[in-house]
Amino acid sequence: MIELVASDMDGTLLSDHVAIHPDNIAAIQALAIQDIPFLVCTGRNLQMAQVALEPYNIICPKILLNGAIVYDVNDQILERSEISKDDALILLQKATELGLCAELITEEAVYISERQARLKVFKTDLLNEKPHLSSAQLEKEILDIDAKLMAIEVSSFDDILNDPNQHALKISLMDSAGPDVFGPIITYINEHLQSLIVSSSGRSNIEITHKEAQKGLALARYASRIGVKLDNCIAFGDNFNDVSMLEMVGHSFAMGNAEPEVKALARYQTVANIEAGVAKGLAQLISL
Repeated sequence: MIELVASDMDGTLLSDHVAIHPDNIAAIQALAIQDIPFLVCTGRNLQMAQVALEPYNIICPKILLNGAIVYDVNDQILERSEISKDDALILLQKATELGLCAELITEEAVYISERQARLKVFKTDLLNEKPHLSSAQLEKEILDIDAKLMAIEVSSFDDILNDPNQHALKISLMDSAGPDVFGPIITYINEHLQSLIVSSSGRSNIEITHKEAQKGLALARYASRIGVKLDNCIAFGDNFNDVSMLEMVGHSFAMGNAEPEVKALARYQTVANIEAGVAKGLAQLISL
């Protein structure tokens, strides 16, 4: 018996940065009819998640920022696991020294150190995802994504971290050169900031949260809260920040576009995100 379905968003539920395949929408609606709870489990914050969910009237609980904050179906906070402000300051300073573009994500907003560097990462990712785009189409998509994600460019993160009403929930570091450039900062975190954990949602970034802020741990706590057994849960994912969630549940699906290591550990595979892989995966286990 399936008691809960959890899905990553980017590269999984979403066809691109903001669109959801009609078959996935129909599958989520069918789950509701059968009283099977659905939730998203994503690296996005609430604002960024809602940009994709609200146009399709998808109202559900949300495990956000890789598990750093959890909201119920009414968007009331259930739990929060934050990075200490001292650790955040140290990490962001080290990232600056290494020339990495940094994002600090709080409940309130996404703050970015270098917008142009972030746009360059978007361009690299889009070229990999959609190599058929013309130069004009590519530039338009990049600007559309940037506008919808609504990051605030800042010259320093100090004022944000000194604000007692702000909570450092996730730090993303980006570089269009790819994963090799992140080795020194990962080593530094592992040696000096041991309350933190590193994951990734793509080859151009790493994502840092408190150790308790992992998708799998947050999903386990949420399942316990609502009286659901993890063995009776389905989870969908495509990247390394989904691993803890996929390892936690009885029925794990890797997307057709997932990283090879993610495919290797998942119990099942489905087709790619652009082919409605979530809907097709659900159809393997549930009569919708």
